Amino acid sequence: ATLGANTFTGNQTVSGTVTATSFSGGGAALTNVTASNSNELGGLAPAAFAQLASANTFTKNQTVNGTVTATSFSGSGAALTNVTASNSNELGGLAPSAFAQLAAANTFTQGASFGGPVSDTVSAAGATAVYGSATEGSPTIGVKGISSGTDSNGVVADETGPGGYGVYAHASGAQDSTRYNPIGVYGLADSGIGILGIAVSSSGTYTSAQTTPVTGGVWGDTSANNDSNTAAGIVGTADDNSAGFFQNDSSTVSTVLAYNVSTGGSGLFRALKASTRTGTCGIGDGDLICTGQVKTLATTGGGAQTVETYAMQSPENWMEDFGSGTLERGVAVVKLEQAFAETVSGTADYHVFITPNGDSKGLYVTGKTAAGFEVRESGGGTSSVSFDYRIVAKRRGYEAQRLTDVTERFNAEQKSLNRYLKVQSGAAPARLSRPAPQAGSPSPRGPR
Repeated sequence: ATLGANTFTGNQTVSGTVTATSFSGGGAALTNVTASNSNELGGLAPAAFAQLASANTFTKNQTVNGTVTATSFSGSGAALTNVTASNSNELGGLAPSAFAQLAAANTFTQGASFGGPVSDTVSAAGATAVYGSATEGSPTIGVKGISSGTDSNGVVADETGPGGYGVYAHASGAQDSTRYNPIGVYGLADSGIGILGIAVSSSGTYTSAQTTPVTGGVWGDTSANNDSNTAAGIVGTADDNSAGFFQNDSSTVSTVLAYNVSTGGSGLFRALKASTRTGTCGIGDGDLICTGQVKTLATTGGGAQTVETYAMQSPENWMEDFGSGTLERGVAVVKLEQAFAETVSGTADYHVFITPNGDSKGLYVTGKTAAGFEVRESGGGTSSVSFDYRIVAKRRGYEAQRLTDVTERFNAEQKSLNRYLKVQSGAAPARLSRPAPQAGSPSPRGPR
């Protein structure tokens, strides 16, 4: 070798020290560089060089132009780049399709567990951020979320754009013999509420009910007051059909229960209200209140015809009872039935109408008390004629009522109804098409 630049074609062993001001080449065959002499390469400290037989930590990004072979791999690999389909088969000898590509859509054909959060952001119209497809077996699950923490959520859907839906579920399959009709959303709670829908925020009534606790299959709630555009906790709408249907199979429990826990107030229809464009009927504090007629239906002609019958109405609150009696030597004492007497005014200001059932000098009523009255024949007659009577008395507790003016209260109720009728309901959810299958995944079965 000369004192100039020399090229060695074979391996060289230097027993002494090699001093270099610069270094180039891959250095693949350079061995025996140890901590005791590596500082002599460029004047750097030993810690500046990777040790071939030791674990090394690179604090800067590394670019490898050749092949990296690893028997194991640990860490998140967040900064590992440039792994492509053309070279990923060199990691463990697997095919390129065995690895997820960072810049591509990936389809996992087996169950995948992620220790941290999974997030995705899409901006194209009609794009899908999270897509799950299950087509084989019975039953199958497209997307499943599980949470065991206190006050946690298995699945959360949050929609912040205009006109969107936090959760949209579309069932388009056919009926079967196990689950019958397909269901868009199915809610099951072992000891709670199957589905809870809240408009604006939860109400104090809901919070109080949960301390009992009260549960239900479907629960609707709202904190919005009666002056807002929020119609109710639960709203049902339909065109040529019923907006609500309730059915149970019980010999003791009501099909529908309406209960107003408020005390006091002036609302006419505090428990139930049903209206059309021409009339209203409802239930207040145990009162049936209607703007139309009070009718019943009766069948005639052996059931071939149904006719209306109408209730008698009065400007005051009257109770009636009917009975019969017979004079003995011109006198009869009639005692009011105790149950009837307890439902009417405790005074004797009731009316009695007598109809004799035979010839007499005439009959009249005298000696009225809260317990009964006497019937006598006129002119001191002593006949034993029978008679019928009708007694009309004011209902106890309502003696002072007469054509009570409820104009303001009724107008307030109608104002609330008119507000609901003016609220324009939003369009029904469009039938969204299924997202296109991701690359390599099977197409969903069933009609679109």
